[in-house]
Amino acid sequence: MPEARSAVFARQVRRLREARGYSQGELARRLADVGHPIGQSRVSTIEAPGPDPRTVGIDQAAAFAEALEVPLEQLLTDSHLWVTRDFAAGMFAATVRVEEEAAGQAVELANATRRQAAQWLAENDLELPEQIRRPIEIRRREA
Repeated sequence: MPEARSAVFARQVRRLREARGYSQGELARRLADVGHPIGQSRVSTIEAPGPDPRTVGIDQAAAFAEALEVPLEQLLTDSHLWVTRDFAAGMFAATVRVEEEAAGQAVELANATRRQAAQWLAENDLELPEQIRRPIEIRRREA
């Protein structure tokens, strides 16, 4: 028989609260801040492991998710592989920055190599091919 959702919810609330360094009292304050005031003892009861289900209404479950800054679904599953929209957007932006920096460095290196080749050809009285005369430029794609 699958584990009760209330047990998963209790474990996830505790895990996420501890991961954020919140005491049960701090979580209770954060719940009050999002419009669902409950006491530290109720947080303790909800988190407590055991066979008896701790009932939490959907609005209260949503408040826990908001107070812990996670999607509600994360409190209902045991998965540790949640990625928030903000995290994904941040990772995408960081990837774009790294790609742009790497592209810029590659262009600088290619242009430096072209300049050296042009200098060597000129020193040896050899003709400078058209490809070497033009520097490489980065063109940004329009979205």
